Amino acid sequence: MIIFSRSMSNARRLGAYGLTVPAVGLGVWAGVVISRGGAVPLAATPLALAVAFSAGYGGFGPGLFALVQAVLAIDFFLIEPGALFRFTSGAQAAALAGFTIGWTIFCLAAGLVVRQRHRDRQRSATAEAASAQARRLMELTTALAQARTPRSAIEAVVQEALHALQADGPAPPAIPRRRRASRTIHSRPP
Repeated sequence: MIIFSRSMSNARRLGAYGLTVPAVGLGVWAGVVISRGGAVPLAATPLALAVAFSAGYGGFGPGLFALVQAVLAIDFFLIEPGALFRFTSGAQAAALAGFTIGWTIFCLAAGLVVRQRHRDRQRSATAEAASAQARRLMELTTALAQARTPRSAIEAVVQEALHALQADGPAPPAIPRRRRASRTIHSRPP
């Protein structure tokens, strides 16, 4: 049975944040190549895709982390290469602010979707565990109902327990019947 914790595991969270760096780095490289190729209006598209990938995979936090990296990269490499937050016109500042606001809203929405998907997985795992438990109880009840003697009831309990554990154990030992004649224990002389 797999149990999902309420929050993301530390390793997955670290992986989600760690994936933002190469995704944004690849987006920066592609944006610079696109802008040098003459399609300057499309240069921010690879960075937007990196933000979307990060938010879709990790949720709000990794998406916002990728967005901060993307905004800094757009400003440093695409708007005014080599300068940070120096705009030649108000339109450039407004475009960067619009990019930031729009992708922040996207990150919020993606974070809600990731949380819902996590809750759905958790509910599914809980339902599967309850279904498996009910099936095991039904099998045990059926086996006990078919048992006619105390001996067969004990064998049914042991076999169903082994089956529930998915164990491959030996057959239960035969319980010898009590003999009416008592045995005398002989002791050896000292």
